[in-house]
Amino acid sequence: MRKVLIGITFLFLTSVMNPLTVLGDEDHLIRNCLEQFFTALKSGNVTAIESAIGGDILKESKVLLRDNKEYGNFLRKYYHGAEFHIDKILQVPGGAVVDVSVIFSKDEIQRFQYFLSKENKDKKNDPKWTIVRQEDLLTSNKPCGHK
Repeated sequence: MRKVLIGITFLFLTSVMNPLTVLGDEDHLIRNCLEQFFTALKSGNVTAIESAIGGDILKESKVLLRDNKEYGNFLRKYYHGAEFHIDKILQVPGGAVVDVSVIFSKDEIQRFQYFLSKENKDKKNDPKWTIVRQEDLLTSNKPCGHK
């Protein structure tokens, strides 16, 4: 009986469970960081964007976020109606790699890979997940489901 249960468990894990469905211990915190970032992009809230990012992406964006008074309006218009989908989270030593699809319409999808790490950004020294790098994976102007 025990061998049968072990066999059933093995079949379940190998055929039904996809590695993408296995949650890491901090996936909910990583998702929360990205969802706050996406909400900030859609609303044009540059202060919230700056709070969600760190590392290289913060260094590269700091002047734009702080000095360009129209950037928030641009973001609001650009991301109006866009949907963000977290496709995959992979926790790695020292951080996480997250694949994201941004769907603007059925004809336009952008795919990004975000690199997150835990940084001490507040005075309490409580590390929190921040986005430290973004890479453009693919931009498609084809309808969904077509290759």
